[in-house]
Amino acid sequence: MSQKSKSFSPINRPAIRNYFIFNREISIKSKRNSSKNIES
Repeated sequence: MSQKSKSFSPINRPAIRNYFIFNREISIKSKRNSSKNIES
């Protein structure tokens, strides 16, 4: 069990970090798009 979680966590952490970075980029893009819509 412990061996499985050890092998799982190094793979899992970067995926979670990439997921949050991906979400942040999407939210920034959507904010830019909404501000463009307000300006126009």
